[in-house]
Amino acid sequence: MEYFFIGTLVVTNLIFIFLYSYYRKKHKENVQFYLERQFNEVLNSMHQAILLFDKKGKLLFYNRYSEIVLLLKTSNLGQTAEEIFNNNKFNNDFKKGENYKIFDITFLNKIYLVSVYKTQKTFSNNKVETIITLNNVTEDRKIEETKREFFSHASHELKSPLTAILGYAELVSLNMIEQNEYLEIFERIYN
Repeated sequence: MEYFFIGTLVVTNLIFIFLYSYYRKKHKENVQFYLERQFNEVLNSMHQAILLFDKKGKLLFYNRYSEIVLLLKTSNLGQTAEEIFNNNKFNNDFKKGENYKIFDITFLNKIYLVSVYKTQKTFSNNKVETIITLNNVTEDRKIEETKREFFSHASHELKSPLTAILGYAELVSLNMIEQNEYLEIFERIYN
């Protein structure tokens, strides 16, 4: 009877241990699933294109914004950034000690500021090695170009009159003008 009681106790303890480890594992899986789902929702709510690549440079994930503005599809999963954008600026070569690169590309007639980051994080059981973000800066670049053109033209247009004004001012300061010519020179400067 004593052995029966000890055996029942041992079996009961083993069942409790099994159930505890089983439910703990399930709980961890549920928490992991919840965190990944929450992570996906955060990335999908962002208004910038975010792409995650593995150590071979293959696309693992892209957010909804990428799908909309870059026209990505599930068929793009497994492709490299060079293949997706048809641009060799996306090579995975980082200089020693370099963890990120920033550059502009033109894609689908828009200009994007591209940021490429190195990382070593796990996402959906895949090791993410590279994160690429793209921000549409087309309007900003057009405004910058318009400003450059304006200042270039303004500078050119102001040089000729200023040169004439400086020449007249120098003639006046050196007393090289006759008394009767002062009024004419001041009118030219004013005009």
